[in-house]
This record gives sequence, C-alpha cells and structure tokens, in this order.
Amino acid sequence: YQRRVHGVAYFESQRKVLEAQNLERRSEAEAAGSKVKDLKVILIRQASEALQLYGSVTSRDIADGAVAAGVKIGRSQVELDKPIKTLGAHKIKVHLHPEVMIEITAVVARSPDEAEFLSKGGTLVAETERAALEEKNVKNIEKTRTE
Repeated sequence: YQRRVHGVAYFESQRKVLEAQNLERRSEAEAAGSKVKDLKVILIRQASEALQLYGSVTSRDIADGAVAAGVKIGRSQVELDKPIKTLGAHKIKVHLHPEVMIEITAVVARSPDEAEFLSKGGTLVAETERAALEEKNVKNIEKTRTE
C-alpha cells in the first residue's frame, strides 16, 4: 500500500513537469507555425504533356524542400495520404506538434518559371485539354458567325 501511495505521489509530481514541458513545446511549435504558415516549397520535376510526373513527390521530398527553403521539417511531420503524381500547387499538412498543425503549399513544376506561375495562382492545362478547348472555341466562333 505504501509503495502505491508513494508511486501515485511521484507520478503526480512528474505529471506537472511533463505538462509544463508539453505546454512549452506547444508554444514553440505555434510560434514556428505562425512564421512558416505561408511557406511554398518549390519542387522541379520532369512530367508529361498530360501533367503527370515521371515518378512522384513524397514526404521526404517535401521535407527536403522545406529545409532548402530554411525551415526545419522532418519527413515524419509531413502528412501525405498518397504520393503526389501531378504538376500543380498542392496543400500539404505538417504536424509541428501533436496539437499544432499547419498547411504549406508544395508547388510541383517542370521549370522555375512554371513554378512562379503556379505560385501566383496560375493553373496548368494539359496539352490534350488545351486542344479540346481550342476546338470548342473555334466551333463557338463559327456558330456565332453563321447566326
């Protein structure tokens, strides 16, 4: 009985220390999160005309890109349901602390110019889609001319 009472008292004293440490780590994570919440990680990859990557972008690639941008993020902190296989701007969740999550943007592009275009909100159109849109526009123009 005496050991159990002593164990409970010890646990209570340790719990206060652990809660204080957790609160401090959470505060640090929130401060770091506010600094990097608008982070855009630029990843240059080869891709087809249909905007499909030759390969994929993984959590390791995103973490490495963030480190290159000056933000220390481990790959285990990056929440990626499945690898990224298309060009474009992708929202990625990053867990800085179990209670602190931020969203960053991974911009996957074929060139730095394309990455800048995507960063500013641009949208890429696959070559096949572009051809279909042009054909549709030509038909609409011809239709308005005949009317």
